[in-house]
Amino acid sequence: MRFATLILLIFGLSSFITACTHTNPFPINMTDAIRKASSPCEHEGLAEHYEDRTKKLNSMIKEHKKALSAYETLTSNHEKERSLFQHQSKILIDLYEQAAKINADMANSHRTIADEIK
Repeated sequence: MRFATLILLIFGLSSFITACTHTNPFPINMTDAIRKASSPCEHEGLAEHYEDRTKKLNSMIKEHKKALSAYETLTSNHEKERSLFQHQSKILIDLYEQAAKINADMANSHRTIADEIK
């Protein structure tokens, strides 16, 4: 039982650490990119950026949903930990879903702007 708890704890922490790391070593200065965007190509590029972020967020949502289902299998001896892990996972899933929706909306907005400029 302790071994299973330890494995789940390690999995949870590794997922959290992975979620917090930068995946792009050269992040785009979005403020400048948005301000300077004037051509359809630039707006298409911004739309692609937001779509990529949406895909990454959706991947993170899937990871956390898997972790949530793993936490649900913990025995009743670990009810307090299970409850805490479930609560934290649900919060992260909700936040990632909100962020994914915002990024998808931004991508759609930039695609619309690109179409209007053409």
